[in-house]
Amino acid sequence: MAQMIPEIPEGISPAADRAALALAFGFYQADAAILAGRSERTIRRWLQHPIFQELVAQYSASTLYELGARITSYQLQAVDKIAELMNARNEHVQLGAARTMALDLGPKSREELMFARRLAALEQNAAASELNTKTTNKGDKKP
Repeated sequence: MAQMIPEIPEGISPAADRAALALAFGFYQADAAILAGRSERTIRRWLQHPIFQELVAQYSASTLYELGARITSYQLQAVDKIAELMNARNEHVQLGAARTMALDLGPKSREELMFARRLAALEQNAAASELNTKTTNKGDKKP
């Protein structure tokens, strides 16, 4: 699994980088200040700078990506285990695995797939609408 570690922007000190990472992990500003070896006031000042805000956002996105990748990995292992249990000698174990597959995993997977398709269609429509608006507005401009 590839890690998505953000590149530290020029001008960001190691202390600011530690604070950004702490904030991205959900630490309070006071705790981030301790980890960075700076005051809370400094953390609040850093949070006013767009570059620092972007670094916190990138660390947050990276963390969410890694979490999602790990969850997906465990979900695949869980499906493999359920499939294995469907071939167990004990019929009660087979029935439990079949119920899990039919009543839990199947419908949830279909629902997630439908949601993903609808979201992709909405994003595509929004992008097309934005492009159309930009094209239309270009023609309205006077020299």
